[in-house]
Amino acid sequence: MLTHVKLDESADEVWRMWDEKYNGRQDHKRPIITAAGYDKLNLFGSVKFPPVRTLIGDDGAEHPNPYMEREANGDLRCVRVQRIGIAMDPVGNLVFRDLTLTFNLATYFATDLYKKWRFKKDATPKAWGQLWDAQVPFVPPKEGRWKGYRVPGDAMLYVDLTHEDVITLLMQKNHRESMAERTAITMAERNICKKFYAAAKLDESLTVRVVSWVQADRDLAQLGDMVAAARRGEAVVDGMPVMVEQEIIDAEFDEASATIEAETDETCPPDEPDEPEPASVAPTAPKAENPQRLEFANARTKIRMIAQRLGDAALEVIAGYDVDGLEEVAQLGNLETLKAIQADLEKLDTPAARKGKNQEQLPL
Repeated sequence: MLTHVKLDESADEVWRMWDEKYNGRQDHKRPIITAAGYDKLNLFGSVKFPPVRTLIGDDGAEHPNPYMEREANGDLRCVRVQRIGIAMDPVGNLVFRDLTLTFNLATYFATDLYKKWRFKKDATPKAWGQLWDAQVPFVPPKEGRWKGYRVPGDAMLYVDLTHEDVITLLMQKNHRESMAERTAITMAERNICKKFYAAAKLDESLTVRVVSWVQADRDLAQLGDMVAAARRGEAVVDGMPVMVEQEIIDAEFDEASATIEAETDETCPPDEPDEPEPASVAPTAPKAENPQRLEFANARTKIRMIAQRLGDAALEVIAGYDVDGLEEVAQLGNLETLKAIQADLEKLDTPAARKGKNQEQLPL
């Protein structure tokens, strides 16, 4: 099923980036799909992410998915996650995309530390850090407690662990580690979605053509069998071979930052630094996040999930608000109405109501 989905710039589903070659507007600001935009497209494209229980580590052994690797001292080094997305490509072919993503938190923290120390508004180096050649022994000052982190350029950045700014950065590091699995999963799923919607080149209509996969007759057990076949690099659906694309990637710094901060999508450039390089054109920083954007996305997602479980009963509730099915729910711009629909559906979403509905799904 082909659906034309219009993205809403006011809901932060589209972000504008300056592009010299873009002539759609006089200011040369090209529209780019944000994370919220991909979430909306997926309401129609329905990329499925069936559970993948295990993955293969660098040691060749099978590990739980996601898998957290730690340093000898117990510090979290990286998170590795494998996700398989199943959906139609833009020409209507069923495709499996198998992606394994590694999020190296140790490298991310060292890079973040270096950026915070380097980018400054004044010419005075930050007192809490010293940059040294990695081959030269560090001579610590008498005051403070210093620790070194390897940074780009075969260098070491030594920082004073007792300094207030460094303590703040270490607290942020601990917070990132507490949600590292969720961050890695989010990045993996968005990278898969971007592959499926790669042909979504926006013009000023902000409209994207999305091909939906109707799979009402398949349950999670069947999808699990498909996943097992996909991991072997082969899959057959309805007696026909299906393309399986496999990829292994490392999360980039800007990609991880955008995900952690819940701002724009991974493809957007980083924020403009305090001191842009001379003779360079820094990208326009993303506009402040719309505080209601996540509320819209959460309400639409919950409505869709409950509707999948309840089937026709959910559609009757939605129709009571003069809303014509899930397609119109995804376009609805009234947050109060969305929350009212969500509340009514949650009242119906009981074990008794779901009984007998396990194998039924709305066409997605």
